[in-house]
Amino acid sequence: SDFDNFDFSQLLWSLAKVWWRDDALFTEASLELLERGRYRTMCAQDLGCVLWAFAMVQWPEPRIFEVLARAARTQIHTLNPLDVGNIAWSLGTSGQLDKDTALVIAEYVLQRDMAMP
Repeated sequence: SDFDNFDFSQLLWSLAKVWWRDDALFTEASLELLERGRYRTMCAQDLGCVLWAFAMVQWPEPRIFEVLARAARTQIHTLNPLDVGNIAWSLGTSGQLDKDTALVIAEYVLQRDMAMP
């Protein structure tokens, strides 16, 4: 792919932002992420943008949400609250918010809240 991870995530995010669902493009993106393993090299923020994009276009493939949520969970400590909220929204909206991810998000929120003066 000619796109680095940031460009890849921003392309999908931008299309979803204007409600443009190109099934061929999102199918190829899904293959790139899952079959070719691109998600393994993505930072949490890029994973969040991709999750958001797939949720916005109402992508009917639960596996994409499961794999990206698992990857994002391991990096959640690197995110700011807005990005964590976007991940929670994406998974909740798509009906793919699993217990493990919900617990990691809740722990993140509680830790951040307790650290605030």
